[in-house]
Amino acid sequence: MTITTLSLRTDLIAALGENLGTYTRPDGGTEGAIAVIPHNQYGYDYPPDNYQITGVEVVILKPKIKINMTHHGALKKNQFEVFLKFWSNTGALNSVTEWVADYLIDQGYQIESPVYIPYDEKLGILAATKVLIYDFSQRVSD
Repeated sequence: MTITTLSLRTDLIAALGENLGTYTRPDGGTEGAIAVIPHNQYGYDYPPDNYQITGVEVVILKPKIKINMTHHGALKKNQFEVFLKFWSNTGALNSVTEWVADYLIDQGYQIESPVYIPYDEKLGILAATKVLIYDFSQRVSD
């Protein structure tokens, strides 16, 4: 299975269904709360500060590319980081995360166990889950 950012985005929308949150723009327009951004080490933040967010927001970081050496050559590994950010109904964090993880596994994705990030009002941290998804499908050499 070769994973693209678009295919992952599509599968996450399907997995979340009605649980996918909403971005409300300053003009009142709305869209599904899912974003694909460059890796966050570059200071990229989405959505803009003037957006309102409700429900579960999905943030997909563009993949990091790693090379794994094997006895049969090198294997290219794309590592996707996906964050499920709970802007409301943080009590659903575990059940929604498990639902999404199970859906992705059923679709053939290789994932690590989700890492739960607890809500902390004093630090301004939302309840969230980080899921690592791997694509080992590309052989670099024989």
